[in-house]
Amino acid sequence: MSTESTHDIHQEAREAVRAAAARRGRRRKWTGRLFFGALGLALLVAFIPLFSILENVITHGAHFLTWSFFTTGPGQPSLMDMNAVGGIANALVGTLVVLGLALAISVPVGLVCGLGLFEFDNRSTSLLRTALAVLIGLPSILFGLFIFLVMVRLHLAFSGANGAVALSMLMIPFIAINCEEALRHVPAMYREAGAALGARRSRLMFHVLLPSARPRLVTGIFLALARASGETAPVLFVIGASNVARFSPGDQTTTLPTLIWQLLQSPFPSQRLECWGIALVLLLGILAINVVARVLLVRSESR
Repeated sequence: MSTESTHDIHQEAREAVRAAAARRGRRRKWTGRLFFGALGLALLVAFIPLFSILENVITHGAHFLTWSFFTTGPGQPSLMDMNAVGGIANALVGTLVVLGLALAISVPVGLVCGLGLFEFDNRSTSLLRTALAVLIGLPSILFGLFIFLVMVRLHLAFSGANGAVALSMLMIPFIAINCEEALRHVPAMYREAGAALGARRSRLMFHVLLPSARPRLVTGIFLALARASGETAPVLFVIGASNVARFSPGDQTTTLPTLIWQLLQSPFPSQRLECWGIALVLLLGILAINVVARVLLVRSESR
């Protein structure tokens, strides 16, 4: 076979390969566009109810956001003044007290559980990991019912502390699992370098690993706090109610979600409309917590 015919055969083969690659590239291009279009459509469908909810909450609740709404207690409408709904100072204080105590309980316990899951790999930690995963999937109302049954058996009174314990049971699994994941994201070379220098496991953990994982740990704590902030079911049966701001965890109190539940049962339309303002305050608070958590996560990943 001559050199020219061999060259022609190779040229035809190259042209065939180019043509096949071009067809495949066009097919992949249109398939990618199709999938991106379907993804955009699904995203739009998912955003429609979200934007509808936001539009309703903002439209109906924005005019409630006044200084007196945040600084006064709830009012009682009457035939003489149907719009005497008052404010939410009692619920704001109650929410801060319950969430603050829940954080004080759940953060140490969750971090200890996360450290144990990271440091040890045995049957006990496997059972603990399974138990935490089950707790994350449980309906939140079960935590409130459990605390209510314990409270009844021990003859305890309704108080904000009971609600804090119920919320801490909800937050501990999130914090523990996130703590383990944050520690596993720390580069292995840090641990190896510390071990090579003869550092004890405790010193390596508290002076190297935990500081390196701090941004992700804080992010997980904020996300757990955001999850607990809007919960009504765990605290509904155990904290009681109060029309005045109470700073003691041992007293009955009211939180923003439980106040919404109470006002929705009111016979006065003005109090039921006030729920939109409370929902907007709760929405803005949870949004702020999530934004802070995401910012911390982005900064930790950039580092």
